[in-house]
Amino acid sequence: MSDQINLRKNINNFTVEELQKFRSAYKKAMRLTDNRGYAYFAGFHGVPTFSCWHGPQTKDGWPGVRLFLPWHRAYLYRFEKA
Repeated sequence: MSDQINLRKNINNFTVEELQKFRSAYKKAMRLTDNRGYAYFAGFHGVPTFSCWHGPQTKDGWPGVRLFLPWHRAYLYRFEKA
């Protein structure tokens, strides 16, 4: 395990070339139909039912809200690795 901390570059600070590569990567991911594609990760996040794991679990509360930040950190990490 590495002790290095990786920081994401803010998209507002992308160069024109970086933005083009980013958009191209998303387009490619959206065409994939296996577990590397955008649809797979969107489904993992809850689309099309919008039942994300960190969402409300009961009518009167949001017990999953405490999971929002750690859940999305892991989710984005897996998406970026794919």
